Amino acid sequence: MYYLSVLRLRIYSFLCGKFSPQWYFLFKKISENHPDSRLVCPGMTKVNLVGVLQDAISGDKTENRMGTLYPITFSFTPFGLSRKEVLYTRGKPDHFGFVKVGSHIIGSLAYRSNYLEQDSMTVFYFFDEEFFCGEYLFCKKQHSILKLLLDELRKNYRVDPPSHLSQALRITAASGTEEIYVCDNGTEISTRFISHHNPSIIGRIAIAG
Repeated sequence: MYYLSVLRLRIYSFLCGKFSPQWYFLFKKISENHPDSRLVCPGMTKVNLVGVLQDAISGDKTENRMGTLYPITFSFTPFGLSRKEVLYTRGKPDHFGFVKVGSHIIGSLAYRSNYLEQDSMTVFYFFDEEFFCGEYLFCKKQHSILKLLLDELRKNYRVDPPSHLSQALRITAASGTEEIYVCDNGTEISTRFISHHNPSIIGRIAIAG
């Protein structure tokens, strides 16, 4: 059974790509039905993709809200690219994962990075293959990281955020179609860059169960 499973996965890898939802869901099915310690999917993400994205797009009347005249981009990568385009430009991810939401698929590709000279992950989120949200995840929770982050936002977007975040911070571009959401929940700092160019994506995620 192991060798047959490996063959099937290799066929899917050739036809769809190893970091595709087709390969991922086949691997999950095989590993659940026929556990084998030699059958390993390296670096699968284990986060709740839907919950992570709902937090960022939901909005809260208590948030610190600011506007910027500068365009908002994430890691030099245009919103709207396909998953294959991001894979082509960024290369093999260190972590990845997909989840089905009704007839749609939300996916993530994550890369180890050194954002702000800190040990971190640069994460790209996709809805039905379209890149619409990016996130910087810091591997250690330190007060100095939040200061570095706020200083970077202040410099790049000419805003004046508070020195600490007792409430979430949301920075919106003049176009109204890109936002930066920053939240310090005490255990981690969330920094997500969100595109609203495709309103149907935001609407479907908001109501996803």
